[in-house]
Amino acid sequence: MLYVGDRRSCKCYEGIRAAGPRTLTPERVPSPGELLRAELERRGWSQAKLALLCGVSMTTINRVISNRRGITPRLDAVLHRVLGSEPGYWLACNQCYRRSLGVHRSD
Repeated sequence: MLYVGDRRSCKCYEGIRAAGPRTLTPERVPSPGELLRAELERRGWSQAKLALLCGVSMTTINRVISNRRGITPRLDAVLHRVLGSEPGYWLACNQCYRRSLGVHRSD
C-alpha cells in the first residue's frame, strides 16, 4: 500500500524515497511520473505490465512517467484499484506537482 499522508499539505509524495536520494523541499516536489516510476521499480513491474493491469495503453503510462501527461480522475481510479493507493492519491500528487511548477514559473 502506498503512503498517502495529508493531501492538503502535499505530503502525498512520501513514497518517493524508493526513487533515490533526492531531498524533498518546497522547491522540489516530485512529479506523479517520478512517483509512479518508483512504485513500478519497487514492485519489479514494467510499464507494459502496469498498462495491461490498468486497461490503458502503454503510451498513456509512458506519457505519465515521462511527465508529458497528467493524472486524470479515471486514471487515478484505475491506479487506486491496481496499486492499492487511496482514492485521490494520484490526483493530489498531480495537483501538488502542478502547483509547484506555477510557483517556480512566477519567480
